[in-house]
Amino acid sequence: MTQFERSVPFWLRAYPRRWRAVRSAEVTDVLADLAAPGARRLHARAARGLVRGGWATRWREHPSFWPWLGYCLVQRRLPAEFDDWVRDERTGLLTGLRTSAVPFAGFVLLAAGVEGGLRHLGWVTWSFTTTPGIWWMWCAMALYLAVARAFRRRDWLEDYFPTAADAPGHFGPYTPLHGAGTSESAASGASTDGSDA
Repeated sequence: MTQFERSVPFWLRAYPRRWRAVRSAEVTDVLADLAAPGARRLHARAARGLVRGGWATRWREHPSFWPWLGYCLVQRRLPAEFDDWVRDERTGLLTGLRTSAVPFAGFVLLAAGVEGGLRHLGWVTWSFTTTPGIWWMWCAMALYLAVARAFRRRDWLEDYFPTAADAPGHFGPYTPLHGAGTSESAASGASTDGSDA
C-alpha cells in the first residue's frame, strides 16, 4: 500500500462504519487513479469533499430528534430502518461517551431547574449545581458509565438485537399441557372405551 492509499482512510472516517466496510477500498482506488502522479497524500479539496460527503451521509441516516432522544434516554426501540445505524452506534468506540453524555446533560439541566425553583422560593441559599465538588462528582459518574458501557459494547448490542432463542416467536422444546401420567391414562381409557364399543 502506497503512502497516498494510507492517507485516504483517515478522511473516510467521516463516513459511517458500515459504509466504509463496503466502499472504502473502491473509493481509495478511484482517488488513487485520479491523483496526480507521485502524489503522497490526498489533495485538500478532495479531503474536504470526503468530510462533507461523510457528514452528509451520517446526517441522512441519523434518526430524527425525538425518536433519537427516546432511544438515548429510555432505550426506546427505533424503527427497523435504523437498525444499521443502531449497530454502528452500539459498537463504536465512543458509544459509552455518547450514551452517557445525553442523560448526564439532562440530569444537570433538571437539577439546575430544581435549584432555581428552590432558591426562588427561599428554601435553599447555597448552590448544589455549580459547586466544583459536585461537578467533579457528576463528571466522574458520567465517565464511569461511559467506560463501563464501552467495555460492554457487544453485550449492549445483543440486548437490542436478541438472538433467535430470545426473539419473540421462537419455539423451544415441546412441553405437554398435562403430565405424562395423565396423558397415558387418558390414552388407555380412550382405547378401552373404543374396544368396548
